[in-house]
Order: sequence, then C-alpha cells, then structure tokens
Amino acid sequence: MAQATNTVQLWDYWYLLRKRKFLILSTVVVVLFIVVLVNSFQRPVFSSFTDLIVELNNPTRILNVQSAQGYNQNILDPVFFDTQAKLIQSSYFKNLVSEELFKDRKELPGNYKDAQKSELGALVRPMISVPSTMSARVIRITIESFDPKLSAYIANAIAKIYISYTQESQFDTSRNTIIVLMNKLEQLTSASKIYGENHPVMVAMRQRKKEFEENLSANRQSQGQEPAIVNTAQADEKGAATIAFSPQTAEEIYQVLLKKLQELDVTRDVSAYSVRIIEPAIVSAAPVRPNKRLNIIIGIVMGFVMGTGLGFFREYLDTTIKTAEELKNGFNLAVLGLIPSMGINKPKGNFIQARFNKKKLLPAEKNEVKDELAFTVHRLASAETLEAPIAEAYRTLRTNLQFVLVDRPVKTLLVTSSIRGEGKTTTSVNLGIILAQTGKKVLIIDADLRRPRIHKAFKSGREVGLTTILLGESSLEDVVIPTDIKNLSILPSGPLPPNPAELVSSERMKKLMRYAESKYEMVIFDSPPLIAVTDAALLATEVEGVLIIVEASALPRDLLKQALERLSNVKANILGSVLNNVNMQKGSYYYYYYNYYHYDYAASDKV
Repeated sequence: MAQATNTVQLWDYWYLLRKRKFLILSTVVVVLFIVVLVNSFQRPVFSSFTDLIVELNNPTRILNVQSAQGYNQNILDPVFFDTQAKLIQSSYFKNLVSEELFKDRKELPGNYKDAQKSELGALVRPMISVPSTMSARVIRITIESFDPKLSAYIANAIAKIYISYTQESQFDTSRNTIIVLMNKLEQLTSASKIYGENHPVMVAMRQRKKEFEENLSANRQSQGQEPAIVNTAQADEKGAATIAFSPQTAEEIYQVLLKKLQELDVTRDVSAYSVRIIEPAIVSAAPVRPNKRLNIIIGIVMGFVMGTGLGFFREYLDTTIKTAEELKNGFNLAVLGLIPSMGINKPKGNFIQARFNKKKLLPAEKNEVKDELAFTVHRLASAETLEAPIAEAYRTLRTNLQFVLVDRPVKTLLVTSSIRGEGKTTTSVNLGIILAQTGKKVLIIDADLRRPRIHKAFKSGREVGLTTILLGESSLEDVVIPTDIKNLSILPSGPLPPNPAELVSSERMKKLMRYAESKYEMVIFDSPPLIAVTDAALLATEVEGVLIIVEASALPRDLLKQALERLSNVKANILGSVLNNVNMQKGSYYYYYYNYYHYDYAASDKV
C-alpha cells in the first residue's frame, strides 16, 4: 500500500514539472541570457605553467652518514615543499622577480616594455602546486594573465630566479661553515704564536692542562674509558668558566677540523639538492577563464534548478483544488464525476486533433453561449456528441447519482458552486440531456434569479418563467418550454425580481417544487453560487440532494470550505461533488482516464 502512495507522489512531481514547464523554460532562458552576457563582457584570462623537479645530490659532507641520511629525508618531507611554495609566493621573492623583470623589461611582450617596477610586481602572482606525496618531487609554478605571452614569460622567469636563489642559498651556507671552521682553527693556534712558550700565560695554560690530565686520569680509572673531548666548567676567582683541552685532545680536534675544512673546500660547489626545469611554460592557445562551454552548462543546470524551485514555490502558493483526491481527503466529499475541459477551455492540441480525426468532442457548429460576463455554457446538442468521451463523463455522473441514495432515487437535485464560472449551468444542462437520453422526464429549473442562463443554452426566451409562477401570474404547464432533446423541458427564470431571496424561500416556491416533483421523474435546479448570495442555501433545504461543482485549478480551498459551511449550517444533504474543467491533456494527471474512453469510442466509430 505504501508503494502505491510513493508512485502517486512521484507522478505528482512529474505532473507539476509539466504543468510549470513554461516557467522552468523561461527561467532557463533568462539564466542563459545572463551567462552569455557575462561571458561576453568578461576579459579572457590565460594561464601558463612550468614544472620544476627537486633532485638530491650525495657529496662528501662534514656530517656523518647517519646525519646526512636524515638531511636527505628532510628534503623529501612535504613540509619542505610547502616552505618552498611559501617562499615563491612571499613578498621578498616577489620583489626579486619584479627587479629582474624590470632589468629585462625590453624583452617583455606587448605593451609591458615601458612598465614601471610596481606594475611588474603586480603581475607576479604565482600559484604554486606542491607534491602531495613523498614519491613525487615536482613543483608547478602557474601564472595567469590577460596576455598569454606574458604569463608564459613570467612563469619561466620565476623558475629561473628560483633556481638561482636555491644555488646561492646553499653556497652561502657552505661558505659560512668554512668561516666558522677557520675561526676555530685560529683559536687553537693563535695563543702560542702571540705569547710564546715561556710567557706566563702559556705557563698558566700548561698548569691548567696538567690539572686537566690528572682529572682525566681519575675519570679513566673510574669509568674505564677515555673521552676524546671533555668540557669542564670551573669557576676562577672572578667566577668565569674556562675550557681546558689535553694536548692529545687539542691535536685530535685540530686534525679533525682541518680535514673537514679541506673536504668542505672541495664540496662547497656541490649542493645538497638541485632544482631544474623539466617542462618550461608555453604560450596558452585558449583562455582558462571564462570557460564559456562550462558556464553555459552550469547556467542550464542552475536555470533548471531555479525554475523547478520557482515551480514548486508557485505550487506551494497555489491553494486551488486540482485533483479528486483533494476533495476526498481534504473535504470528505465524494467525487461523482470528472468532467474534461470543453470548447474554448479545451486544450487546443487535442481539439484540433479530434477535428482532423473526426472524433469530435463538440459538433462542428459550436453550441455555446456567453453571458455579459463572458461565462460560457456548453451543451451536448446532437447524437454525435452523445457518443463522444465528454458525454461518457456525464454518463458516469448520472450513474453515480443513481447509487448515491440506495433506498430511493434522487428526484430533486440542486446544482450549485462556490463562485461564478465553475460550470454549474453547463453541468445542469448536460446532466439533464444525459438523463433524458435514458427515457426519463427531466425538468431543468433556472433558479438563478440574478444571472439566469438556462434559456440561452436552449436558445429560448425568459419573458415568462419561474418568477411569473411565484407571483401567481401563470402555472407550471403554461411556462414550461420543451427542448430539442426528447423528454427534456426547461423552466426559465422569467423576469428578474428585485428580491430573489424572498421569492426562492417563499411558500409558493416550496409548493412548486413539490408539484414539479410529482410531474417529472427528475427536477434539476440551477442556483446561484453559494458564496455570493444565500439563494442556494435556502433552496438546499427543500431538495433531496445538493451537487456542488468545483472547477479544477480555479477554486481556492478556503472558498470551498466557506461554501460547505453554509450548506452544513442549513443541514443540506450534500450528495457529492463534480470536478469540472479537468485537464485531460497528454502528461496531465487525468490523461490516461480520458484517453481510455477516447480510444474506446474511436474504435466504435471505425466499426
């Protein structure tokens, strides 16, 4: 059971999209127009990139092997590449590039040959892509510009300056290390050259060395080992710390530092890592922005999403009744009939197709009348239309009316609506025709004493009618008019009175209703709308049943609620409702219902 409910909901969504298709398409067109307009005014941006690879070198180092391996690992660390990206994007590096571009500005493409240094600095906006894993060591430098040649030129310039910068930085590090080592060697040899061997300072130094050796011997005996370098902090009389080295230790340090200095002097031109260009930047043939094709696709998607949203929003704001399920579930009203759209309200495509296929819903000569407010009354006029699918809808209504009251058939029926223009007069006329087709004697009384239209549907006058009977000027037999439909008669409204409500609620009206009920097998009263006046509510108390007409997608729920409350206040017997002017167009909610009967009668025509 739940599965069926979900299917109905999905169908409702599809029907809503078809119903609001013009709104959705209009939204897509508007969004596409805006996208095309923005694309036309947006200046194209070109992009060029160059790829740099970081390669590790293995020179002889002043560090031990284990430390060198750790240093290489640090170069492979992603943090190293993030640091390099921050460096290239820093203001310091930006100034370096702008200075180099300013020096070589004569080689710049286009109108940038005479650009100032500040203008060139504004062009240096690199976007850096660093490797995400340690297996890749490629840094990509991307430059975007309005000039494709300029973007390629700046990307290559940044790559060259970065390579030079890394080489100089590593060379400066080696040079600073050499300077430190040389200072240490000078500290070991400068004392004896300045003071001589017999100078009191040297004597004091030898005395301190002797004390250090004694301490060293004591440490060897206690620890069983001889350290190469021992740092001792002794407070002299002034509180200063002095470091003493044994002659053997000093000699070892001297030899180690001298060896490392010689190695560094040999390897100082060999850097720990090197950077080289693996793919230079080339001039881009197409702009990266705006991507017109992508923007158009996004515009179509956004237009459809926005249009669908607007469609659902309008549907949310639309409080009109559209389906029979709303009448059943929302108002507990039995739906006795679904009447398709007819005449000028009929979907044009189906109407034209029916004419070409000779499966006519209406006769070739339009049988419709309009009052001064342009409300149209359609009627089934000929045998041809009595076999049309529209007639089958009224036959269904006739059958359902017969089974509403099981104990006895309905003989007096009030046909009304909530507001004007919902098709109550059309329903009264056509229901009378379909009932007369079965051989029953049917009388249609035009009880709308404000805007009567029954006489127009049958092309008769209303000089005499209901009002003349109520005023005692004539009898029922004198004013009843036979129609062109066998067994069907009408009672026009007659002259319009100044007090319609008093007339329809008079005792003469009640006697007339009882007398007409005795003369005819079915009496149909066409009354004014319930919301406008009280005439229909007054008549509803004297008939056996009330049939309320609801125009699909036209009547707000609140108005129907008010109409039902008026009928409930007078304790009227509401037999049910008729959903009128239902859209049977292809793709609509009730299309397959209509198509079934249309196909059935088309097959009958062929036979």
